[in-house]
Amino acid sequence: MYQGLFLDDRQEEAHLAAFLTVAGDPGITTTFQQVDQRLEDMAIAVLERKPDLLALDYRLDDAQTPGAVEVRYKAGPLAQQLRDHASKLGVDDFPIVLVSHENIILSYYQPDLTTHDLFDRIYAKEKLVTDRERIGRELLALVDGYKEIIRVWEDVARLRQLLGLTDDREGEPLLNNQELRRWRDLKAPHQLAREILRSIVDRNGMLRDRQSLLARLGIAPDSTDINALIEILGKENVIYHGVFYGGWERWWDHRIEAFVVGICGEELGNLTARERVERLNELFGLKLIAAKSLWTGSDEMFPGFACASCGHPTEKVHSVAAFDPVPSFVERKRICWDCVATGKYENKELTIDDAETYIVEKIQSGEIQKGA
Repeated sequence: MYQGLFLDDRQEEAHLAAFLTVAGDPGITTTFQQVDQRLEDMAIAVLERKPDLLALDYRLDDAQTPGAVEVRYKAGPLAQQLRDHASKLGVDDFPIVLVSHENIILSYYQPDLTTHDLFDRIYAKEKLVTDRERIGRELLALVDGYKEIIRVWEDVARLRQLLGLTDDREGEPLLNNQELRRWRDLKAPHQLAREILRSIVDRNGMLRDRQSLLARLGIAPDSTDINALIEILGKENVIYHGVFYGGWERWWDHRIEAFVVGICGEELGNLTARERVERLNELFGLKLIAAKSLWTGSDEMFPGFACASCGHPTEKVHSVAAFDPVPSFVERKRICWDCVATGKYENKELTIDDAETYIVEKIQSGEIQKGA
C-alpha cells in the first residue's frame, strides 16, 4: 500500500485525508499532518516520512495556533524545497499535488507563474468529495508513474520505455524531435513527469483525448455505439498504455491514422465525417452518427480536431487559431466559428491568435455568416 501525506494548516481539514485515500492493491493510504514548523524543518519532516504522494493546501499560513511556531509560507516554497532536494539526489522524488478550496485557487493561484511547475495536479477540496473516483484514479496513476520514471531513470532510452514505444519503427519518427531530445538533459524525475503530463498526456498531438478521438473519426459526441467503438480500438492497439495511462484515457494519433487507412484505404484528411463513419458502421456493425459542422450544418466536412471551447468536431476552414505557444509536437488549440460568433470561447480562458483576429471581426460584423 502506498503512503500519502496531506498537509494543511487547519486541523479541521484532517477529514479530507480520507478522500485522498485510494482503495486497491496497491492503493494509497493518506494521513494528515498539520503544518506547524518553519519551512526548512517542515521540509525535513516530510522527507523523513518518505511519502509516495504529497498533497498540500495552498494557504499554509492562514491559521496560526497561539504559542506555536509562526508559519510564514504557502505551498509553493515548501514544494520548491522538496523539489530542490529531489534534483540533488536524482531519484528521491514523489508527486506533489495542490489541494485547496476552489475560491482560494481562483483568487491566489496563478498557473502561469513558476510555482505552477512544482505541482503535478491541482484539485479543489470540494471536488475531492464529489469527484472522488476520478481523482483517486489520477492520484494512483501519478504514484505509479513516478515509480516507473524512477525505475528507468538511468536508461538512455527512458522516454521510449515510458511511452511504450519500444518498437523502433514507431519510436524513431515520434521521438526524433529536437524538443523531445532536450528532455534527456532533465535532472530529476519530477521534471520529466511534468513534461510528459503537460505536453503529451494533457495535450492533443502525439496522443488524443476522447473528444479529439471522436473528432478525428468524424463522430458526433452524442452518437450511439461510442463505447463499442472504444472496445474495438482497444483490440486494435490504438489505446495508450504508457506512463500515467491509468489516470487519463488516451489514444495514439499515429495509430488512429493507421487504423483508418487500414479500413478505408484513404488517409483521414481525404475523408469527410460521413465517409469515415459510414465505413466504421459498415465494417463493425455499429450505428455511429457522423458529426455535423456547427457552422454549415453538414456532415460533408473534414474534421481534424475538437474545438477548444465547445469540444465539437471541427475543421480548419471553419475555425480560428487560439494563442497557444506550445512545442512543435503539440497540436495548437483552435476555436470553431460558432463559438467565435456566440462568444462562448471567452468563458474558457481562450484568446484568439493575433494573426486571425481579422476573421473574428468579419464573423462579428456579419460579413461571414453562419451556414455559408
